[in-house]
Amino acid sequence: DFGFSTDEYRIRFRGARKSLSQTWVDFVDFSVKTLDGWITGSGVNDYDGLYSLFVKEHLLSNCFNDKLHQHLVDLGPIS
Repeated sequence: DFGFSTDEYRIRFRGARKSLSQTWVDFVDFSVKTLDGWITGSGVNDYDGLYSLFVKEHLLSNCFNDKLHQHLVDLGPIS
C-alpha cells in the first residue's frame, strides 16, 4: 500500500510507463498495486462494479464540460 488517495491510484495506474532502469517485474508489481488501490478504494468488489468504474472513468476522461463533469462525479458509481 502506497497510501495514495483513490484518484491518485487511478492517475498513477493510467500514467504508468516502464522506465529503462525499471525491471518488468517491478513495473508489473507497481501496476498491479496501483490498479488494486484504485479498485479497492472505489469500493468495487464484483464484475458489475468494475464495469461501472471503467465506464465512469471513460466518460469523465472525455467530458470537457465542467458542469457535466461535476454532475457525473456527484452521481457516484454508475449502475
